Amino acid sequence: MCGSKWETLSGDDNAFGNLGSSTARYGCCPANKYMSSLEVNEANCLEQAKAKFGNKVIASRTTLVSGHWSYVPAGCSVQSNGDWAAHWNSNKGVNDGDYTSISASCSACPVGQLASSVPNDDTTCKPACPLGQVLNSNKAATDSLTGIIGATVTVTCNPGWSGSGTTTCGSNLQWSPVRTCIVNSCAATQVANSDKSVADSITGTYIIKAMIESMRIQCNFSYIIHGILPFR
Repeated sequence: MCGSKWETLSGDDNAFGNLGSSTARYGCCPANKYMSSLEVNEANCLEQAKAKFGNKVIASRTTLVSGHWSYVPAGCSVQSNGDWAAHWNSNKGVNDGDYTSISASCSACPVGQLASSVPNDDTTCKPACPLGQVLNSNKAATDSLTGIIGATVTVTCNPGWSGSGTTTCGSNLQWSPVRTCIVNSCAATQVANSDKSVADSITGTYIIKAMIESMRIQCNFSYIIHGILPFR
């Protein structure tokens, strides 16, 4: 989950070579966490460095050092193996070991809320519908049905089960419609000259019960079963 602030990398040092400016993000949060502190940019890099490392950041330099370096990590950092000066690197440099990057902080959302899954909008927590599950579907795992208000989730029932579709987290913090996967029933049938000769006397649900029913057929005298009764 990445924050909403995009920073510009310009010139021939960007990710696309000498093609003008491109954009990159500094700071991302894992799933179910939100960006709880300011995302770091050039304007607030010095203040963020001071907040994280204290006054030693300005012991030797009181201003931000900005530039294009190949040995300094992209974005905001301090020279922790040096004079602790705060640096802003607009190049996609590789840390040579002397610098400590500074990025936004991530925190868990309060109970009943989730970080927004909308691109560029995970800097806050949003009210969420109760965590849930739909048995016999792709959402059968405990608490796998998740979403904030307005989120739509697709529930796909397993083969042999019906009820697939979408459900949406409403403003009342309830999922609607409620999805349930129901096992399919096999078409009723019969087998002539057996104890199941009455029309539609063989019934059952998908695969398992139908197979059990097929094994219980008793042929009348002088008749034998040829094969297993097919089921659909």
